[in-house]
Amino acid sequence: MLSGTASIRVRSGHQLSRLLSTRASTVLAALDIDTSEGSTVLGVYDGTWKGSGEVLESVCPTTGEVLARVRAASPQELQSALKKSREAYKFFRSVPAPRRGEILRQIREALAAKRDALGALISLEMGKIRTEGVGEVQEFVDIADYAVGLSRMMNGRVVASERPGHSILEVPNPLGVVAVLSAFNFPVAVYGWNLALSLAAGNATLWKPSPSTPLCSVAVTKIVSAVLEKNGIPGAVAGLVIGGKEVGEAVVESSDVDMEILCGGSPFAESELQSEMHGGNWVKPTVAIPTKVDLQDAIWSTETFAPVLCVGVFDELEEAIEWNNGVPQGLSSSLWTRDLRNLGKWIGPAGSDAGIVNVRKQHHSFVSICQTLDFRSTSEQVGQKLVLHLVGTRGRESGGDAWKQYVRWSACTINFSDEAPLAQGVNFSATA
Repeated sequence: MLSGTASIRVRSGHQLSRLLSTRASTVLAALDIDTSEGSTVLGVYDGTWKGSGEVLESVCPTTGEVLARVRAASPQELQSALKKSREAYKFFRSVPAPRRGEILRQIREALAAKRDALGALISLEMGKIRTEGVGEVQEFVDIADYAVGLSRMMNGRVVASERPGHSILEVPNPLGVVAVLSAFNFPVAVYGWNLALSLAAGNATLWKPSPSTPLCSVAVTKIVSAVLEKNGIPGAVAGLVIGGKEVGEAVVESSDVDMEILCGGSPFAESELQSEMHGGNWVKPTVAIPTKVDLQDAIWSTETFAPVLCVGVFDELEEAIEWNNGVPQGLSSSLWTRDLRNLGKWIGPAGSDAGIVNVRKQHHSFVSICQTLDFRSTSEQVGQKLVLHLVGTRGRESGGDAWKQYVRWSACTINFSDEAPLAQGVNFSATA
């Protein structure tokens, strides 16, 4: 039951109104999101707030109420945001890394101050329980803590040269513009994992969130932009473009983007879930036990953002590992066992290839494996652009060397001798 109401319009050009629950009004007001009658939330930030594209409705999946109307990016606004991201990068790359760390510390403090309100908004707009929403914001806070220290430890290396009087330096430099495309299931944390490392590395970051959770991205961007403004940093260092498929495709195809982070599930997973709901707000938990395990069957290889668990019965651990590794997904995997030999197999070179590999103590005599499905982490070089399909594989996205993906590496040969010898014994003299 909804207690307390506030009337606002839901259709441009019409004198219609709806009832907004007190819960929703309180949460949105705490995060400076206007819910007054006839208001529209602007969904583009590149140093200033704007938005003149299509109107998206943010709908609470728990109650079905429309929370707000958001103006997405027009094609012109998207191109402007990309251009301003590039300009902001050229400024930010020259800010000393420890200074960037101080800005991250302030972002961390600002997020922590709004943690409960942001967690409540995640619950309201995305649908997960409140404690999970608060925990998701805490992940952003934690990775910001990590990035603060990282800003003083992004070191290069000195490599021995075969040429006398020479040294080779491996130097990490800021990469450029990093685009983060996130899904609805983690509307804050995924962006946080990437933004923190990207800022520490000296990049500008452009966020294209899921169109079904626009208010989470607006609220986070308001918090981050306030810190940037206070420190005299261009707002486009952490820009935002809300929109549908067309906006996402334009970001991915842009030559102004140096690296894309494609986080979330398969492109069809969200629409698939919505069709499965048939207009309802929830999917009933389901345990499926097929008569056999055939990885070609859709039930094993198709990702669904829903509480559906498929169970396969195996005799040998090697068989289960083969199933675990034989599908295109692999966010997290867990082995439940009391046998140390099984542990060694599971975490070893022939074990699970998921991003996160867990081992749990089993209280029974049998062995079980659980895999959380999400797309695997891969990378590919496309021209001069690095595309990281990190898609939720947090073990690789926030691991000890993850920051190295957010910089470009320069191999610098320094000749401090009086000669100019060539490598590999090459000699261009007339008598050679």
